Order: sequence, then C-alpha cells, then structure tokens
Amino acid sequence: SVPHGAFAVNGKRNWMRNVTRKLAIGVVEEEKTRFVGGAVDAVKAQTKNYVTLVPGDAEGKEFLKQILQALTLQLPKEQREKVGKAPIELVREFVPYTKGRLVKN
Repeated sequence: SVPHGAFAVNGKRNWMRNVTRKLAIGVVEEEKTRFVGGAVDAVKAQTKNYVTLVPGDAEGKEFLKQILQALTLQLPKEQREKVGKAPIELVREFVPYTKGRLVKN
C-alpha cells in the first residue's frame, strides 16, 4: 500500500550502458539563418555545417562563443558575417547546462 499522494513504479529497468552522449548543433541556410540541434545523425541529415559536442568542463559564454566561431568557420564567406553576428542565445538553447566540449566532426 502506498500513502495518499505518493506513487510506486513497477516493471523491469532497462539500463543503457556504454552509450556515447553526443549532441550536434548546425546552421541551416534558408531565407533566414537558423540553428538546429539534436542527435548527430539528425542534424547531419539537415545540414553539412555542424559541430559535435560531448560532456565536458567548458562552460558559459566563452563556450557558446567557441561553438558559434566553429560553426562560422565552416560556412562560405558570404554567410559567415550573418552567422557570426547571431546572438549566442540561439545556440544556448541547444546546449544542456551550457557545459560541454567541442569535438572534431
């Protein structure tokens, strides 16, 4: 019996071990420049301009600026200025806890 307001969870646990945690953030050029984020394969399907993140110690605005700079360097010269001036808040929404580490694609 469970007290009023409490709950119990029944069933078998499904542990997923040795799974690499990776996240990708990319730039999609349409009429408007927009950022996409998610699983590496999902972002790779939408754009070829992306960076991969893994859990790490880099954090804060400096880390977000690193991501934006890495994305900017992958773009053709005409598009670099537009993405380089994008607010880092657009990138921040895809980075959990604003922490991580950039890895090479």
